[in-house]
This record gives sequence, structure tokens and C-alpha cells, in this order.
Amino acid sequence: SHAISLTASVDDEYFHVSMESLSEHLETAFSYLGMSLARPRLDKEALERTRRLLISLLAQQQQNPGYRVWKAWQD
Repeated sequence: SHAISLTASVDDEYFHVSMESLSEHLETAFSYLGMSLARPRLDKEALERTRRLLISLLAQQQQNPGYRVWKAWQD
């Protein structure tokens, strides 16, 4: 184990990538970071699992009265 953490997120305006590593594994960490940006791996099963999760979360959100009021206010 190299104690390296890579996270990424995206919203309407930004793409954010974060990396944490022990200094002794910094070269390996930057190698992994470069690989993830230059050659991302998009596994079909993982993408489908995430798609189903997001659809489920959106359906739950639609049932939340607070969200429905907020959404009506936004429109």
C-alpha cells in the first residue's frame, strides 16, 4: 500500500481533482494522477451502477417536499 488518495468531482462550471500522498510516495502518486487524467478508465459496470444510483437519488429527491418547494421557486 502506498497511502495515496485520488478524488475527482465535477459540477456545472468546474472539474476538481485532489491528490493526497505521503511524501515518500509522491512520484508514484503523480504517476497515478497523470494516468487518470491522460487515460481515464470508464468501466461500463461502474458507470451503470452510478447511473442507477443517481436515478434512484433523483426519484427520492422528487418526493421531498422541501426540494419540491425549492424547485418550484427556481422555475
